[in-house]
Amino acid sequence: MQLSCGLYGPALLMKDDLWGTLENIKRCGFSAVEPFVLLDWQKVEEIPSRRVKFCIWSADTILEMKPRMKKLGLEISSAHVGFLEKTAVECIDDLMSVSKKTGIKHFIFSPMLDELKLDKAAALALDITEANLKLNPLGITLSIHNHDMEFHSADTEYGRISVMEYIMKKSGPCVTAEIDTGWAVYGGGDPVKFIREYKDRIIAVHFKDINSNYSEVQKEEAFCSIGDGIVDHVSVMELLSELDLFPYGVMIDQDNASKGGDLISELKKGVNYILGDAY
Repeated sequence: MQLSCGLYGPALLMKDDLWGTLENIKRCGFSAVEPFVLLDWQKVEEIPSRRVKFCIWSADTILEMKPRMKKLGLEISSAHVGFLEKTAVECIDDLMSVSKKTGIKHFIFSPMLDELKLDKAAALALDITEANLKLNPLGITLSIHNHDMEFHSADTEYGRISVMEYIMKKSGPCVTAEIDTGWAVYGGGDPVKFIREYKDRIIAVHFKDINSNYSEVQKEEAFCSIGDGIVDHVSVMELLSELDLFPYGVMIDQDNASKGGDLISELKKGVNYILGDAY
């Protein structure tokens, strides 16, 4: 099994030392990374999250980086995208352009929706479905990634279910998910149950762990290395063989080190946990 590292967590380290941080990620045992990617019409200064600015790359930047990354031994597994005021359908040509330039085939979108926005969730489901119907024949996927709010429950025509489940039910089978285990638990959901129910549509798994006192602290203090928290990752790992993941679709996406901890050391610990101490 080869792992990818989500770059949101190491972004602040990359701000000060891009290549040194990527080298450390490789030393941890990762074979790939998952950055954010700018579409052709987007500008870095328009990105809402300041941290994302240090791990979001344009297609041209990726082309420049690829030879050195290859020498380092790191691939790009996939890339997060943000549409701002545009729809997925309106961004089809942009996604195709980035894919053609960089070779990236798997794009990930985070809707950031909660129970108060079921109308937007339904519209998103239709939008993502239409986009995938046009992208999939080209070998390109646009998947949904959850944060905690997508695992808040809501009363729907299907009963009381999470917003993430609602999106999956409202979208076509061509719409796949990159499930983030830690955010699912943080939002009150059960990632193991979700993976079992939608295992035919899970294309990647973000391993993220949170502390038992996560509800009592600020979000940035809730994270810990994989295996040290309350997420049932043993059951998640038992399900991996039943999933049709894209290459490097098993990922660690740790947003912050535990209080007083070192992120790189904790990423290494997470790799050891998933691959086994013999790694």
